[in-house]
Amino acid sequence: MSLMALTVADRVRNPAAVIGWTCKKILEKEGEPEKIREGLKDVLDESQKLESIVRDFETLLKSKQSMYRYEDLNEIVSGIVPVVGKETEERGLRLDVDLSEQPLKINTQKNLLRAAILHLIRNSIEATGEAGRIAVTTIRDEDKVILTVSDTGSGIPTEDIDKVFDPFYSTKRLRFGMGLPLVKQIISEHLGEIKVESEPGKGTTFKMVFPARWMEAKVTLPIRTVKCM
Repeated sequence: MSLMALTVADRVRNPAAVIGWTCKKILEKEGEPEKIREGLKDVLDESQKLESIVRDFETLLKSKQSMYRYEDLNEIVSGIVPVVGKETEERGLRLDVDLSEQPLKINTQKNLLRAAILHLIRNSIEATGEAGRIAVTTIRDEDKVILTVSDTGSGIPTEDIDKVFDPFYSTKRLRFGMGLPLVKQIISEHLGEIKVESEPGKGTTFKMVFPARWMEAKVTLPIRTVKCM
């Protein structure tokens, strides 16, 4: 997992830095239409978030520690929606977001969990053809908090279902298959679990289940070995 984290950090850092630097240079110039400037500011903000995620990975690897805080899962998802909303609109997809009316507080390292959720939604976007649908829902079920990401895409072949979380396994050409294993690891570090259901030609559903518990403490990774009160 350390190798995977380092690889992801290394591959994300340079593109994020170049994108951010380019946007800054263009914004320094005068005469650009306001609509283009607003778009560039959005790109710049997202590139800075990517750089922040890279720093989080590196910090985890160096210190083996991370502060988990009591956060509302709904707020984390709401912060992602504007980003993926633009992507779904550009691809002619429908994005349905149905968040629980009550706050869903869980122990979380916010930036890492955000990265995991964002990756799952973008996976769904890539797998879904034009006029398809992406659905994101959150609910509370007794002492569990559940986040579901569904799509009406091509689905996952039956023989690949059990392999999607294996490191370095991928059905996509020129991919290292490191995204979903990292997602699973991040969910595990939050004492949660992730399940996948899929039917070829009809779509895929990823369900993340977290314990609704709270203990503000500095923990030593892997968090699976720490008992929560």
